[in-house]
Amino acid sequence: MDTRYGKVFKLIRNQKNLPLSYFEKIGIGKSHVGKFERGEIMMAFDRIDNMLQLMNVSLGEFELIVNHNVPDFQNSFLLELVTAEFYQDHKKMLKLYEESKDTGNLWLVIIAKARVEGLNNHEVNKVKEYLASIKVWCYFEITLAFSVVDFLSEIEIIQLIDDLKIKKRRVYGEFKYRRRLYQLIYRSIILLATKGNVKEAKKRFGISNFLWQWQC
Repeated sequence: MDTRYGKVFKLIRNQKNLPLSYFEKIGIGKSHVGKFERGEIMMAFDRIDNMLQLMNVSLGEFELIVNHNVPDFQNSFLLELVTAEFYQDHKKMLKLYEESKDTGNLWLVIIAKARVEGLNNHEVNKVKEYLASIKVWCYFEITLAFSVVDFLSEIEIIQLIDDLKIKKRRVYGEFKYRRRLYQLIYRSIILLATKGNVKEAKKRFGISNFLWQWQC
């Protein structure tokens, strides 16, 4: 069991001078919190998220502290790839694609390949199966969807966004989640419009009320 989460949580709680009983107001007993801090149990993610919110600490801040203020490799890689694509630095994108092959992470390879040379039907179908199986959308899954949405049909794009709206989480309030989510939404709007489905794009992604729905 990784005890870093409990140790960091205790550090933050003590720094804010909050007792273990502070979280009873959201139904988490002090003995449970104590066991989590001592590394005796691993608490469910949604409960950790709720306690962090109660301390006015974002999930992103917590993750960064747990990783000693160093973003993990996966997030660093994605940030580099997104930056390279924004500046159309094809040499950098190709380099990252080659590096992804050494990680052994299939999805990192697919994300990089999608931006560099495109995907074949087998890879696209593999991604579709994975996206359809997602129960909880996190930053990596949103980034994967953003990277491959170009290869989806109009119906699949609409189904993807509908699924995200149903399963959205409060962590979308975190800037990096919200930014990536909006990028996916905007790309979906453009794709639907260029495929000639302007009516569906306006109906489902009307900017005036659509962004409001996502922030609620």
